[in-house]
Amino acid sequence: MKKKLSELTLEELEKREKTVRSILIGGSISMFVLLAVLVYLIFKTQLFVLVAVMPALFVTILPGVIILIWIKAEIKSRNQ
Repeated sequence: MKKKLSELTLEELEKREKTVRSILIGGSISMFVLLAVLVYLIFKTQLFVLVAVMPALFVTILPGVIILIWIKAEIKSRNQ
């Protein structure tokens, strides 16, 4: 069962921050590759409808960014 951020120790928070950051970096790299492939397909096939998929690539990373912000805020509040 997952604990709330306020119930975690500082070491657990730092570990979770590192894990989430690693996942976001890996996800961002794969999204960049997918974006490059998508742009190539748009120009190669002239299917400009595929442009609508581009914002969805960035929206998929948004929850991870929000979680990382929450974790950093909790760490900052504990260090004060």
